[in-house]
Amino acid sequence: MEKTLLDYAEEFLKNGTEASFNDIWEYVVNNAFSSEEREEAKKIVARFYTNLSLDGRFVPLENNMWDLRARKKFDEIKRDWKEYYPDDDSEIDIDEEDDEQRKYDSIYGDNDEVNDDEDENKSDDDDEFDDRIESEE
Repeated sequence: MEKTLLDYAEEFLKNGTEASFNDIWEYVVNNAFSSEEREEAKKIVARFYTNLSLDGRFVPLENNMWDLRARKKFDEIKRDWKEYYPDDDSEIDIDEEDDEQRKYDSIYGDNDEVNDDEDENKSDDDDEFDDRIESEE
C-alpha cells in the first residue's frame, strides 16, 4: 500500500517532536515527490494543510506548530472558547430579533399570506401528488 501525504507527516512527527507546518511540508515534499514533481507539489499545499487540520492524528498548537494528538494531554490542546466568544457578545437581544422579524413581515408579508398564494397556484397534478402521498402514509 502506498503512503499518503499525511502518512509522511505522521512519520516525520513520530521521529521528532512538535514541528512547524513548513518543516512538515518540506519533509513531505522531499519524501513523497520526485525532484520533477516538487514544483507541482506547491499547487496542493493548501489542500494538504486542510487535510492535516481535519485528520484526527494531528493537533495544531500555537505559532503554527503541529504535533501528534497521541502525545498531547487534553489539557494541553483544549481551547478556551471564551477567548474567541466573550460572554458579553454571546447574549442574544430578543427585542432586536423581534424588530428584524417585524421589518421582514412588513416587506414580505407574513407566512400565511404566502401559503395562501401557493395554494391558489397549485395545479391539478399537484393535488393528485398530494393525494398519493397522503394515501401512502
